This record gives sequence, C-alpha cells and structure tokens, in this order.
Amino acid sequence: MLPRHSSSEIEEIWGSENERRLMRQLWLHHRAKVGPRKKRKPLKDSYPVTGHEVVDNLVEACLEFGDGDLHWGLTSSDVVDYARISQVEASNAVVDRKLEQVWFQWEAWLKRNDMKTPGRTHLLLAAPSSFANSLGPSIALLGLSFLDRPKISFKPLRGPTGASPVATKLPLNPQVQSRCGQTTDGKGYFDSMAWLAGISRALYKLAQDVRLLDAFGEVWFNKGIGSSSLVHKVNPTLAERVCSLAMRQPSFVNEVWMATATSGLERTLTDSALLRNVLPESYHNIVKQLDDTESYLQTLKVDKAKIKSNLKDKRLKSVDKLSKLSKLIPRIDAYMELRKKHAVQR
Repeated sequence: MLPRHSSSEIEEIWGSENERRLMRQLWLHHRAKVGPRKKRKPLKDSYPVTGHEVVDNLVEACLEFGDGDLHWGLTSSDVVDYARISQVEASNAVVDRKLEQVWFQWEAWLKRNDMKTPGRTHLLLAAPSSFANSLGPSIALLGLSFLDRPKISFKPLRGPTGASPVATKLPLNPQVQSRCGQTTDGKGYFDSMAWLAGISRALYKLAQDVRLLDAFGEVWFNKGIGSSSLVHKVNPTLAERVCSLAMRQPSFVNEVWMATATSGLERTLTDSALLRNVLPESYHNIVKQLDDTESYLQTLKVDKAKIKSNLKDKRLKSVDKLSKLSKLIPRIDAYMELRKKHAVQR
C-alpha cells in the first residue's frame, strides 16, 4: 500500500514485530499448558539462520527463554495461522471502531440537515425527495455493517490434523472432522473480506452521491486544487479518493477466495504468500476510506438557498399537474397529454 494511503494502526498490527510477538505468545501459552519434558538437553549457544520465519523466530525464542521445547507438539501452520487470524481479529476491531464513528457522524449530519430536496432519477429532476430518502439507506447500511462484524473462531492446535470447533458441531464422518482444522481460519479470512467489501459499498455510494449533490450546488465541502493550469478549478478530492479506493475493495474478496479455495489438498505457500499481501492491504484500503469519509463530513454543508431554487424548476411542476389532471381524466390519458406537451417544449 502506498504510504499516503496506509494506516499506522494497521501497519503496527501487520508488522513483523507484532507477528513475532504473537508467535512467541502461542509458544509460551502452549508450553505452560503442556508442561516441561523429561530428560531435557542443554541448548547450544547458537544455531544457524535458516531463512524460515518460524524456525528462526523459534530459535531466538528458545535461546531467550532457555527452553528448547517451546515448539513441542506444534506445527508451523499452528504458529503462522494463529498469528494471522489474530492480526485479522485486531484489524477488524480497528475497522469496527472507525466504522462506528463514521456511522454516528453521518446519522448526526442527517438529523441536523434533513430537508425537502429535488429528487433525481438518471441524474434528471424527479419528484421531490429528501436527504433521508436519498442518503438514508446507505447510512443505514453502515449501521447494519457495524452490527454484523464477523465472529472469529480460533482453530485448535496441531494444524491440519486438529479438529475445528466448527466442524465438530457438524454431522460429519470423524475422519473428515479430524482434518477440518483450517476451516475456521479460511472462513474467518473470507467473512472478514466480505464484511469490508460491504462497508466499502456504502462508503462509495455516499461519497458518489455527495459528489453529485456538490455538482448540483446543493451541498458544499472543502475541496482540493483541481488543476495545474485552470486556477479556478477545485475538486472534491476526499470523496473522489473514497470512490477510487472503494473500487478495489471487492477484489480482495476474490483473492482470498482464491487463496483459501485453490490450495491443493493442503495449506500451500501460494496460499501463504497471497494472504500476506492481500489481508493487510485490504485493511489499509478500508481504513483510508473511513478516515477520508470522516474528514469530508467535517466540512459538509447544505446550501438551502440552492435547494429551494432547484425545487422551483418548472420541470417539477409537471408532477403536480399530473396529480391534478388525473382527478379529471384517466391517469394514462393525463400522462400522455403532459408528455406530449413536454416533448414539444424540448
């Protein structure tokens, strides 16, 4: 992720130091649970660097804690998957907190500013509406997403040979159950990406509608310089960036689907390499959208005079005329008559 679009909170969660800390946390917890082994041999003073993240981290931990059996009974999959699903859970908590803030701010804005506005279909004037009707459904989607945060389940230890808490509740053959250890992690990744995509859909819709209302002159917010040659030009840069980043969010769902669905018979390095990039990038992406939404909301104002002017547009009078004429003649006849007059005017 580009530095300008990255989040320091997400960077810390997915940084190598936190990953190493989570691995050590699992080793120490597991060792305390399993207890010491008999006939322990003294550790060497040093061990060669292997280039394997789990092994090299394990060597450092063993030397630091003076225990060469920290990994006893575990697999690399246990350690890596535990760290990764913990990072997903922590990232979901960051998104959840920011989503709540944005949702409440949008609700407060709507409560302060809701009023009668021109309605629009295909960007053309239509029957009068309100901000509650045009923006309200997308704001409600933010609230629904806040209430729908995925529940992360941690698989038991022993990697692919462990029994998933989810799978053991299903009426499966015991041999199948014993090999469902990674079902929980894959479901957690995919559900989280789908959740982020749902949030992004609402953020895109709101940002796009705000850009259109700004173009119609009905709302106003701080903008950025829009051109290096047209000195008068300004752009709704924050809302534009929300839309731009939101377009990427659904692709992360597909990539996690690929990572968790196509690994042949086991967890593969393809799965691992893909998830290492996709998962943190998806959280950087959604957090930037939430931060930019919060920023443009702080200066979003309503131009009531412009809205009243737009409501007086003569094209909107045809709605009232249709209603009145329909009381005298069949509605379809009234519609055709007014439609004919409108076509002549154009």
